[in-house]
Amino acid sequence: MHGLVVDCRSFCRPLGKEESLSLVKFNAAGDRFFVAALEKVSVYVTKTERFLLEFECSKRVLCAASSRNALLYTDGEDRNITAWNIKSGKVAYCVRKKMFCHGNLP
Repeated sequence: MHGLVVDCRSFCRPLGKEESLSLVKFNAAGDRFFVAALEKVSVYVTKTERFLLEFECSKRVLCAASSRNALLYTDGEDRNITAWNIKSGKVAYCVRKKMFCHGNLP
């Protein structure tokens, strides 16, 4: 189970058998929150905990950060930084791990 308390409200949702919660983050406005469990990131409305959409990453998500322009940035075991559009649920862009390889530095 994971829980969340916001403005004197608490939310609780059971986790699946194989699910492991990595993080819970809020967007910049505070009206959405993101739950990462293994390779999936779920987006919810903060006040109602209504499920909006889910992103499927290639490997386990380790960190996330939101921006004011409706993007959620994730990074994980695949070492890719992916920018997700939280309105459409699609990938806005992705920075692949080989760009960060030591041999590619000037």
